[in-house]
Amino acid sequence: GRLVGSEMCIRDRGGVPQSIQGMAQALAELHIPFNVVVDRQILEDHGYRVVVLPNVACMSDEEAEAIAKFVEAGGAIMATGVTSLYDEKYRIRDDFALSRVFGHHHGQGTAGTVTNEVGSGRSVYLPGEPEEEFWHEAWPASLQRIEDAIDHALQGDHQLKIDAPNTTVINVAEKVDTTLIHLINYDAKLSAQDMAVELRKPKGKSLGQVTVMSPDFSSGTTERIEATESGGRVGFAVPHLRLYNVVVVEWA
Repeated sequence: GRLVGSEMCIRDRGGVPQSIQGMAQALAELHIPFNVVVDRQILEDHGYRVVVLPNVACMSDEEAEAIAKFVEAGGAIMATGVTSLYDEKYRIRDDFALSRVFGHHHGQGTAGTVTNEVGSGRSVYLPGEPEEEFWHEAWPASLQRIEDAIDHALQGDHQLKIDAPNTTVINVAEKVDTTLIHLINYDAKLSAQDMAVELRKPKGKSLGQVTVMSPDFSSGTTERIEATESGGRVGFAVPHLRLYNVVVVEWA
């Protein structure tokens, strides 16, 4: 299901193929919030800024058209491998159903990442399967390709940036006047100190206060954090993470 506040999603066809596992692991280690959506949600007004298509081979004409319209209207996609080369019954096409969006044809040679602009939006196409390479081999180069592609899709305007160990998993949830950042560290031996956070402000909001709550704190469970505003972003540092923190950002 969806978690309110995430602005990026991975499109899935059911089950957990290695391409989904690899992309999810990559985004988790890059500390990029995301959700997973299924076929029917792609046909809806899903509200995400970026749709990630990790080697989504099978795609109906209706789904491909919905994705194309999403990009034309200002959205962005990041796709890999043979995404949209087959229809929903696994019949191979002569070309990608999304070739116009990719700006690239099946079998066309390329030296690397392909970027394209369609209407008000953009696409990033990565030949090969960097997410599966990362899943199997943990290659830094594969992770870097994915990070660069997501950065291009977002035009550098990330909802959240955090300087945390790659063993830390984050989740962002938004309410009307509050943003909640959940931080879970899966390796207590790598507890972190003074993790710098940069968070994009919601439109029309100004900073109220920032607090962090954790069962790990020895003196109570809540601490106030000093934060600064600069343009459309807020900066602060999470003083300590051992196992689990919740950062509460209140907006005025």
